[in-house]
Amino acid sequence: MLYDLTLPLNDDTILIPGGGNAFKAETILSIEQGHAAAVHSFSQSTHVGTHMDAAAHYIGGGRTIDQIELDVLIGPAQVIDLREYSGEYITSNILEKEASHVEKGDRLLMITGDVDKYFHRAENP
Repeated sequence: MLYDLTLPLNDDTILIPGGGNAFKAETILSIEQGHAAAVHSFSQSTHVGTHMDAAAHYIGGGRTIDQIELDVLIGPAQVIDLREYSGEYITSNILEKEASHVEKGDRLLMITGDVDKYFHRAENP
């Protein structure tokens, strides 16, 4: 079974603190306004909403996101719940404590609590 873990991109999309610009969508041309085609533009920081940090985010000369094969991202994964560390940097000490069962090569999903901020808003009960 395959699970889609992404959150929708819209004006309410989570912006990770210090992450740059939030998601912004703009209509450039629209059929309703008499144009022959609809054209839209969007921009966002790499730290908006659901995302994955590549090694280059933390390690100079590390792999960038476009250098990661998609098959690495699809398959069984280990999940660790790090919500008790909400607001803290996830350090190697925390990972050693919470992810001791994770082996080299395992996919790892970390629940940080940021998604809770989206789903617990009044408009997303």
